[in-house]
Amino acid sequence: MDAITQAFEAVQFELPKIKFRLNEPMKFHTSFGIGGPVRVTFFPDKPTALTDLCRVLFANGVKPLVIGNGTNLLVNDKALELAVINTGGLNSRERTGEAEITASAGALMSRLAVFASECGLAGL
Repeated sequence: MDAITQAFEAVQFELPKIKFRLNEPMKFHTSFGIGGPVRVTFFPDKPTALTDLCRVLFANGVKPLVIGNGTNLLVNDKALELAVINTGGLNSRERTGEAEITASAGALMSRLAVFASECGLAGL
């Protein structure tokens, strides 16, 4: 059994609530609309799920490709032996200081810029 299969089975056992898709074309996750299928794509919905997912993958010898919303990402159209983590569902942001905001990996830059402006901040 290869490492990705072993890691996928471990994720299913240890983290059954994490959504995933098998053989998902990356073209659905890039702004350029290109990219072939990858073995498995995971979609964590909160930061703790992302942390737990990375722990299980690393423990099984898999270094995932972590992507946000796929902007400016060029991916080969051939099938790729990869485990991908799509952080697009982690779209949170908050003001954490007088001149500071904190955003999750999946935050859209356009929405983050608007949020910063609404907080009276510039220079994002």
